[in-house]
Amino acid sequence: MPYSPPNLVDIDNDGDLDLFVGNSLSKISYYENAGDKNTAQWNFITNDYQNL
Repeated sequence: MPYSPPNLVDIDNDGDLDLFVGNSLSKISYYENAGDKNTAQWNFITNDYQNL
């Protein structure tokens, strides 16, 4: 299944970048960075972000 390039954005406004990845099924996976801006710790949140 093809994926789009990952996108990093601070969606939760906590000072570190969170990860979004789209796929060919029009689903967006969201991974929250539970680490900090220097050391990421990715926690999977959903593969159906905002029902997009």
